[in-house]
Amino acid sequence: MAGQDAMIKAVTESLSGGALGVLGITGVELAEALPTELPASAVLVDKVWRTADGKILHLEFQDRAESPLYRFLEYDVRLARHHQAAVRTIVVYHARVSQPPTRLDIGTASYQIEVVLCAKLDGDRALATVDDHLRRGRWEPEDRLRLALALIMKVKDVDHALTEVLRLVPGIPDAGERECVVGAIVALGAMGLTPGRRHRVRKGLSAMSTLARELYEDGREEGLQQGREQGLQEGREQGLQEGREQGREEELIQVAMKLMKKGIPLDEVVEITGLSVERLKDLGAS
Repeated sequence: MAGQDAMIKAVTESLSGGALGVLGITGVELAEALPTELPASAVLVDKVWRTADGKILHLEFQDRAESPLYRFLEYDVRLARHHQAAVRTIVVYHARVSQPPTRLDIGTASYQIEVVLCAKLDGDRALATVDDHLRRGRWEPEDRLRLALALIMKVKDVDHALTEVLRLVPGIPDAGERECVVGAIVALGAMGLTPGRRHRVRKGLSAMSTLARELYEDGREEGLQQGREQGLQEGREQGLQEGREQGREEELIQVAMKLMKKGIPLDEVVEITGLSVERLKDLGAS
């Protein structure tokens, strides 16, 4: 949908121009967003780009430790085979994760990834820096991720930080930059938040951004349209329950795959489809 295309563009722009330096990632300039659904499989990856030097950048955003690394290894083998290019995988971990694995030895090969530990990044300082820059009429690429990812960094009070994010976003003077930040928050920055806090983010961003309204509406409409196509006419929850009772797991799996591809949070996919967390993880959810 148009909203999802806009989100991909916004996220790509938000990570460009040296912005990844906030996460300690250097020497990368994004050139082209690539499909996240790998062919001939049901494997979905978080975010994939071709970089200016022709390599593949595979970014994963995780709110729990991935151990062991077999899933990422499978992703990267498929990416390398499909795109015939070297793959660089970086996993960005939510502040609640402190010691994730970085290496996997399978005997015939050794697999290594890079990790960014948001537990080592000061979200309160990041927000204070953005606040200072906005007050002084200054804006730099790094400010996009300072603001968009502050909620997955280490903060003293998540609710206060959330309030600050919603206060600062409207102050971004350039509309294009503002939409970049909004897209990055929706796609990446709300990871790991409780349902109540995600609702605050959704409500706040939707009130100030057309892109946010389109993204959240796309997620709802995707599930509702699939429900209608399956003959589930009495509302999302009741209709999907009827679908499950009629053994329509395959249709629900298709809905879930599309929602996960669009970056809809796992618990919302569970709510929309009625599939279990375990079933979604079997499909490649993270």
